[in-house]
Order: sequence, then C-alpha cells, then structure tokens
Amino acid sequence: MQQILPILKHSLSLTLQLFFPFAATLKCPLQPHKPHIDYLDGGSVSFTVAESTADFAHLIGYSPQDVRSFHPFVPEFPPTRTSENGTVCLPLMAIQVTVLPCSGFAVCVNFNHVVADGKAFHRFMKSWAFLCRTKGDLNSLQGSIPFHDRAIVADQKGLEHCFLKEWWDSPIEQSKNRVESVRATTTSKNWGAPSLGILADCRNRLEFPLPSTYFGNCLMAHSVALERKELVGENGIVEAVKAIGNKVKNLESGVLRGAEKWISDVKRIRKLGQPRIVVAGSPRFVVYETDFGWVRPKKSEVVQIDATGSIALADSRDGNGGIEVGLALGRTQMNDFVTILENTFKIML
Repeated sequence: MQQILPILKHSLSLTLQLFFPFAATLKCPLQPHKPHIDYLDGGSVSFTVAESTADFAHLIGYSPQDVRSFHPFVPEFPPTRTSENGTVCLPLMAIQVTVLPCSGFAVCVNFNHVVADGKAFHRFMKSWAFLCRTKGDLNSLQGSIPFHDRAIVADQKGLEHCFLKEWWDSPIEQSKNRVESVRATTTSKNWGAPSLGILADCRNRLEFPLPSTYFGNCLMAHSVALERKELVGENGIVEAVKAIGNKVKNLESGVLRGAEKWISDVKRIRKLGQPRIVVAGSPRFVVYETDFGWVRPKKSEVVQIDATGSIALADSRDGNGGIEVGLALGRTQMNDFVTILENTFKIML
C-alpha cells in the first residue's frame, strides 16, 4: 500500500500523457452531429483501490471456478452524463487495483472499445508496466510511442456516411441504449451461429498501411458460417478449419470488402437468435510479458466473456509457446465440457 501503489499511480499518469484518449470522453450528440472522442488537457481516468479476502491461490489456478468470483475486481465506470443539448457523455476507462493481503494484488482495467482495440490496449498496458518498472524512463519508450494522427486513414468507401446513417436511422432512445451497450469492454461483435466471429487487425491490410503503433480501434469483423449438420458431422472439425482458413486468406485480398453492409449483416444475423462464438484476445498480445517490475503476472483473465459468450485466447504463462483458452459456461455445461475435453485428451494421447 505504501510502496507499490504510489509507483503504479505515478507511472499511470505518465502513460496517460502518451495514451491520452483513454482519459477522454465519448460524446454522442444528436443528429446531424457526429459522435466523437473529446479530450481536454488534464483529463483523467477513474482509479480505485480495493482490498479483498479472496483466495489468491484459487483465483490464479486453472481449475474451473465461478466466474462471479472475479466480478469484485472489475471497476465500474463513472456514471453516464447527458448534457442539456442531449449529448450523451461516457468515460472510456476505469482502473481498479485490488490488494489481497499477504498474497499479491490484481490490476483490472475496464475500457471502451470505441477508443482502442486489443492491440492498442495491450501496448498501453506494456508501456504502463515499463514505466512502472523503470521508474518513469520515458526516453527508453520512444519506439512504442502511440501514433494518433487520424488524417492518415482514408475513407475511400464512404464508410463514415454508411455507419452514421445506420446510427441516425435508429430512434433516439434506441441509440441511447446502444451507447450504453457499448460500455461492455469487449472487442467482440455479436454474430449468429453456427457462426464464428473473426476479428482481424487491419493496420497492415489496408491500401494505406497504418503504423504498427497506430492507436485506435482498427479491427475488421467477418463471420464464418457452417450448416449445423456439417459442424456436428464426422468431419466437423476439418470443415470448420477449412472455412476459417479460407476466410483468413480472403482478408489479404480485400479487408474492407463488403464493409458498407457490416451493420445490416449484424442486424440480420442477430435476428436469427442462434448461438454464436466470438474470439476475444490473441496469443500475440503476449500478456504474460506485462511485467510491472515485481514478477510476471500469475494469471490473466478476460472477465467479460461470461456476458458476451466469447472465447478468450492468450499466450501461455509458462512461456512454452502454448495457448490459454478462457471459456465461461453454466455449471452443467461446464461439467459436460470438462468431461468431453478430458476424454478427447485421452484419445489423443
């Protein structure tokens, strides 16, 4: 409390000077004005310090556990405000550090994906960790300075007009509800199934390549669909791998192909009301290299997957090239899943 927290706060302050959009506000005015991220000098994020008596060893374990045990570690956003002219204003980040006495501490970040995708967020986390570890050595961080210039993004397909029209065509109350739903801190979109939602980084796939340090949400979403009979058939896994592989290959030949129909496609798929799977995170984020200067993280969790139905992927904390998979199911479903998984491993081995 006396040594770690002051260092965390000071290094966070330095990091937010570079990643300042996190300390901004998302403003959604009435038509014809466009939603925008509004940053004022001196902006801040909510920073909460809490204490927990939870079992640290259990929380960092790999055995199935009640996902609700992680909820107390998640910070709440400050309340949404609505100005006199009807503009809805939302904060974009909240942070909570929870101390587990004689065990360790947890750093949990809740952020709005309107401001950044997973790649940008984890660059922020690694920069924060670096500055914490080096006691604020900004000079050594030069190669990771975020690129904020939006002018480099060429809207050659007129997508802004398409997306704004979809937004404005919805009733005001529905738009407000949609703004509230944006608070869910996930990279995922809701897709119908048997569909798998794939989210890809567009930085190096556009006709105007963006720097790898480009800060923002630069994700493109595509869905892969299979007939149920194909998926549950004898060669279901093979068919799924083929479909996903083909979709990934197609990204290289036109990542924005059909982008003007993204929102309408999402609406259509949602109406099907079928189960859906979206992948959150990526092993490429190497979350276990986010070292604040004490030790490597004992465990990294994507907490919101219980609300979104996503499957979380991350690198292995053992550093052996493996992949960690996060999955949230009901108790009965989880028991069945574990049984099937264990039997599959027995067959494979």
